[in-house]
Amino acid sequence: MSSEQPKPSRFDEDVHFNLVSPGPPRYQTYTGKPVRYFTVVDKQRGAVLGYVWANDEDDAAAWEPREAAGPRAFSEGGIWHARLEDAKQRGLLPSQALEELLASPEGNNGRAAPDCLTDAPNAATVENPRTTEPLTFEEVDSPQRYARTTDKPVQYVTVAGPQGTVLGYVWANDEDDAAGWQTNPGGGDEAFNMGALYVSKLRDAKARSAPPTTALSELIRESDPAGPSHIASGTPEQAPSLQDVSPKSRLEEPMFFREKPGGPARYQDWTEKPVQYLTIVDKESGSILGYLWAGDEDDASAYEPREAGGPRATNEGMVWINELRAAKARGLLPSQALAKLYGAPEHAGHGRPLPGSLADAPNAAAVEAIAFSC
Repeated sequence: MSSEQPKPSRFDEDVHFNLVSPGPPRYQTYTGKPVRYFTVVDKQRGAVLGYVWANDEDDAAAWEPREAAGPRAFSEGGIWHARLEDAKQRGLLPSQALEELLASPEGNNGRAAPDCLTDAPNAATVENPRTTEPLTFEEVDSPQRYARTTDKPVQYVTVAGPQGTVLGYVWANDEDDAAGWQTNPGGGDEAFNMGALYVSKLRDAKARSAPPTTALSELIRESDPAGPSHIASGTPEQAPSLQDVSPKSRLEEPMFFREKPGGPARYQDWTEKPVQYLTIVDKESGSILGYLWAGDEDDASAYEPREAGGPRATNEGMVWINELRAAKARGLLPSQALAKLYGAPEHAGHGRPLPGSLADAPNAAAVEAIAFSC
């Protein structure tokens, strides 16, 4: 077997995961030939969530979310992807799969609209339906956030655990409307998990249009020394830059989730490029814990906890972060890591990949929006 890494081909094809083997058989996800399609509408609101189309000549069929419908449309895709995959495994032609779906029209939040089977000249026509509504996903229901970095002086507070262990720092700069969490590498898994909590608090403050330093003041006021973490300093401290926030960073140890020399290899944790993602569900209850996404172009992959999943969803993240680190150490592309984790039957922790949940999103922010809103 050659040791040379395969060249990422995701951006030459619509769905990179069709190239990963072994894997379940799937229809092609694009065709330039005529298709038939039906519309999926929201059961509660009646709004259009997306479309399912099929073409026998290219053995192609896919779910196409209506971008103007936002995260709810992307979430609905999981059930239709899964049903198409099942139809392919049973040897049905795409048109036969389409008829079967129409005969059993119920999805999760959506259902096939009655008497809506329509013809289109190709898949691109379904992807860009005739509508006057804006279809830029990034502008729809995405959680507000402060800027992630600044080159200006910052204020910061120290976050400590019950035993006084420094877990990390929350910093802010009003001029750049920037704020964030900076972990203490010596704080272990607890520091990582607490980071998600404070990032969530910052998102809430931003959603209320609070200036970054006001968010710091709120954290101080709300701090409870008897809780799992608390603000150790009564007033914000000053630092000339982010690199000077913590004592360790003054010893030239970078602290912004960047890798220290000799540390474990990791994927980037953000990308503005297209990604694929899968859903992680609780092994016991079946509830959604979070989402695992990957994008080869920026060598990026990460776990996004579901906001409504609470501490159990946040804590589950460490299992998947460790899996991704191990995959990176073995030299796998992010898409290869995602495919391997998707295909593995069992994992440590409380969660497992939901079969049929593999889907596309325009960027990491889209997955974050789904996790934030669902």
